[in-house]
Amino acid sequence: MGGFVLLHTVAGEDRSTAEAAALAVFARMGMPAPRLLRGENYLLALYPKRQASEPALEQFPNGDFACACGTLIYDAVLGTPAAAGFYRDYSRRSAPRDRAIGHYAVIMRKDGETAIIPDGFGAYLIFYDAAQRIASSSFLAVASALDRVTLGAQGACEYVFNGVVSGDATVFDEVLLAPVNATITVGETRSTPLGRFPPRRSRRPWSGACKSSTNISPPWWRVLAIA
Repeated sequence: MGGFVLLHTVAGEDRSTAEAAALAVFARMGMPAPRLLRGENYLLALYPKRQASEPALEQFPNGDFACACGTLIYDAVLGTPAAAGFYRDYSRRSAPRDRAIGHYAVIMRKDGETAIIPDGFGAYLIFYDAAQRIASSSFLAVASALDRVTLGAQGACEYVFNGVVSGDATVFDEVLLAPVNATITVGETRSTPLGRFPPRRSRRPWSGACKSSTNISPPWWRVLAIA
């Protein structure tokens, strides 16, 4: 399925420890060295599928890019052409999920905005931390990059008795699961305002609004619903 890590960076801040910890998780899974893309305030590490040598990545002369992790079928094509087609039809007001098939996450930069768009079914899981400084297709990558994690009583009980944690929570309070039909948009600076945050325990397609339960101010990104 490939995978990715998107890590927030700030000028003058050393995040090498978090970067090394997150990327080491993929290395232990036998993944090759990632393709690294660096933005003004983030590092994006892209991993190809096991049967591929390169991620499904299309880069454009103006600095924009589009990458598909997982399996994306768009306009009857796969891989890089599918990512390019998704990029072509994407806008800030709508994401072309209704024309896409598969279990995927598209990571792209377009019109000055970087966004992570998972499939509308929620089959391709995306995890992020409560401080909104790292997102990844790997739960362990996010957890490993944090200074500490707290085992949540509710999540732990659900995992023990049901084998899975319900809603958008995980076994750790500091690690969250992106809601179905959501989009993570990355701001140019940490002063990007927080839009709407999803209910933490709902796994239904989300259209409501809920304040963030974190005390981080200002937040780095927004998690919002796009029709």
